Amino acid sequence: QLFNGKLLVRTGAAKVMARPAIDLLAPNVTCTTGSGDPARGGDGTDDCTAGNPNLKPYRATKYDLSVEYYPSRDTQVSLATFRTDIGTYVRKGIVNRGVNFYGDGRLFDVTQAINGEGAKTQGIELAGRTALSFLPGWLSNFGVDANYTRMAFSYAKGNELISPLDGTVLPYPGLSKNSYNLGLWYDDGNFNARLAYAYRDKYYTGNNDVSGNPNFADKTGYLDAKIQWKASKNFTLALEAKN
Repeated sequence: QLFNGKLLVRTGAAKVMARPAIDLLAPNVTCTTGSGDPARGGDGTDDCTAGNPNLKPYRATKYDLSVEYYPSRDTQVSLATFRTDIGTYVRKGIVNRGVNFYGDGRLFDVTQAINGEGAKTQGIELAGRTALSFLPGWLSNFGVDANYTRMAFSYAKGNELISPLDGTVLPYPGLSKNSYNLGLWYDDGNFNARLAYAYRDKYYTGNNDVSGNPNFADKTGYLDAKIQWKASKNFTLALEAKN
């Protein structure tokens, strides 16, 4: 016990594996003759899209540690740290240029999924939630949730993802440096409502465009609302909005 509350420590480790999507593994290829014609806006080399049956699965080892403090029965504050050691992962939409795909001397620019190898992601998360039960009357039915996560990454030496635009190291695909969630809710047993906002920084999608340049998703924020009325034991009516 700590200050009349409870302190809880959790830790965990796991080895995980996930197979690539079936469509990425399919042994097929589609080549468009004349697509590289400069008169049609091409770069002089015809284009192909192909599956990659040689893709390795996603493999990683995950480690987690969290410290949670409960000062009262309706309040929680926690701090967590986590790390993922990634052996292999999948990158989609990668363009390999000048490939003798059919072994007959013809060269193609081939877009397909490939493996990335050797990376680490790590971060911390600060979270808190409480029911505002100390407020008077109907205000005591309100509550607040919030969390903030900060992430970092690193690559094994020689396995960095490099931007062809300026030679800089690209972020690990799908990783936002900062993200957070805020929620305000109300619940009196028969009626409940929730307003939630979620934000994340821009991130590298892991895909490249037809010129081989990396694609990034802009920073995003989402505001969602939901109200729900329990009309009877067997009937509930809900209205939800997303932005």
